[in-house]
Amino acid sequence: MDVLLLIFTIGLFVWFVIRSLRKRPVFAQAPLNPVSWTLNEAVLAVFSIFLFLFAAALMIREIFPGMGEVKQGIIGMLYMFVIQTLVCTFILIKIYQRTGSLGEALGIKARRGINEFWAGIFCFFIFLPVVFLSGKFVELLERLWGVRIPRQPITELIESVQRPEHLGLLIFMVVVFAPFAEELLFRVFLYGALRRRYGPRPAMMASALIFSVVHFNRFALLPIFVLGLVLAYIYEKRQSILAPAAVHMTNNGLQFLVFFMLRRSLSLL
Repeated sequence: MDVLLLIFTIGLFVWFVIRSLRKRPVFAQAPLNPVSWTLNEAVLAVFSIFLFLFAAALMIREIFPGMGEVKQGIIGMLYMFVIQTLVCTFILIKIYQRTGSLGEALGIKARRGINEFWAGIFCFFIFLPVVFLSGKFVELLERLWGVRIPRQPITELIESVQRPEHLGLLIFMVVVFAPFAEELLFRVFLYGALRRRYGPRPAMMASALIFSVVHFNRFALLPIFVLGLVLAYIYEKRQSILAPAAVHMTNNGLQFLVFFMLRRSLSLL
């Protein structure tokens, strides 16, 4: 099943590349959303979430030194929820103050919303081989250099959590809330400001790089950077937060499902 899915997505990606080379792009350029906030405000938002998450990680270890890793991870997720909510509130206020219309600035329209969400899921399967191969490239380097790449903390938390309410919180944060919050921050706010000043290509590179660095995992820099490029490209073409958010949610959801199914299969052995 995995091989068939990979073959199917590779076929989609080749079809996408061929159409693009023939000047018949799959996605036409949508009208640009208004961007009247400054790059300094976008950098402030990114720096704030970077600083607060780093401080929260240190604080949790100091305040709850004897608490188990699962409970520390759950508390960390709650801190993340609060921090991202505050930063997203700041972003939404700034956007509304500068544009007077959140729907227009975010590309959310009643008739267009469902189409953008399904377009994002379609885009995920188009670009899945690129993201997949970037991860395999990192694994290849691991084998060649003899370096063991540590897993991300969220992966270990998913595999360790047992209580249903904790699992529900993880699903909500990883699959729903965090993807939407990160798309608001990195694509709408940061990429929008970068694009306004430097143009689309430098903005894609810079926003994807910052997106990968903020995830605090040097071994996952390349796959997350590639994913960031894909998300920025989709946002550039669709000009709606819903399309990259759907890609992000689908990506995290499938990873969560794989980790959860792996945990279940190991528990049955």
